[in-house]
Amino acid sequence: MAGFIHPALVAAAVMSSVTLAKVVAVASCETDEVQASCKSTAPATDVEHETEEDEVQLLQRKGDWQQQTGTAVELGGDINIWFGYVKEERVCFRDGDLASLVGDEGSGSTELLLKADLVVLLQLAHRPSAEDMAVDGADIDFAMESCESLGGIGLDAQMAAKLSGRGMELVQLRQYAEDDPEEPDQSLLSIWYSPKVVVPGHGLAYKNKFQANSTACTAVRPAKTGPINVSYDVPVSLCPEASAWPEYDSSKASLAISWKPLRGGLPFAILGVNSPSSYFKGKNEMLQRTMTDIESTLHVSDGRVFILGDMNTRFLVDAWDSCDAAACRQ
Repeated sequence: MAGFIHPALVAAAVMSSVTLAKVVAVASCETDEVQASCKSTAPATDVEHETEEDEVQLLQRKGDWQQQTGTAVELGGDINIWFGYVKEERVCFRDGDLASLVGDEGSGSTELLLKADLVVLLQLAHRPSAEDMAVDGADIDFAMESCESLGGIGLDAQMAAKLSGRGMELVQLRQYAEDDPEEPDQSLLSIWYSPKVVVPGHGLAYKNKFQANSTACTAVRPAKTGPINVSYDVPVSLCPEASAWPEYDSSKASLAISWKPLRGGLPFAILGVNSPSSYFKGKNEMLQRTMTDIESTLHVSDGRVFILGDMNTRFLVDAWDSCDAAACRQ
């Protein structure tokens, strides 16, 4: 059954006029079943959220918030980008819950959001929408209900409503977990943009090809939403080779889009990630593949990439290698 939860408990948000000369990790959260440590413009929050239904979960999370800003360079003008990241754990949201992520009307956070040239929303462990289940149901086994069927409204839908009338356009990429039909997590990257300021180029929607050593099972398809094509790792049912790839069906994903500034300057990319928890599940290989293809396929320098999401940062690989036993590495 679905649970409902207040998004401030699992979210990070940041607004900047940004530097596009270096790799910048603009928003990150490390979460487990009961805690989220995030970076944001919002204040720290401890919240309990209960409902009358047995189907609704009670989760308690904490936020450690911090703003990150920079100065735009080589752009011929500032580009304002608002970043938000939510690790949803397949819970649903009620209409109006977006305010806990972006702030109430008239708040400083909302004012920053409404001044943005790009609004980036990354949703990880996201319960797929009814529309996505209908579109992708022929290839992916969904043994769960959508939030819409339970009275919920996705944060991406709420954000679209909030930004309506501003002349912004939308591009979206998605990937899925396929190792459990009852938990087909979706990684969903939504970016609203001003077509007077930037235009999107090409996208990547990758799974974890740890130990794959193959270019098979990657095809070019249209984006979920928007005018771009995407190099997309196909579902397991369409990839016979995947049976030999131990992490291909996992929830881990890399979602990237290249952007061309229209006021001059070099292209940049925005990368949303859900990384493996262990180096021994392909963390380095997955990031290396994505960064290599951002350069070769998206034609963006690896120094002009904004990364947000769940990097699952623990120790450096050298620390893991110092452990003799598997129990130590865990």
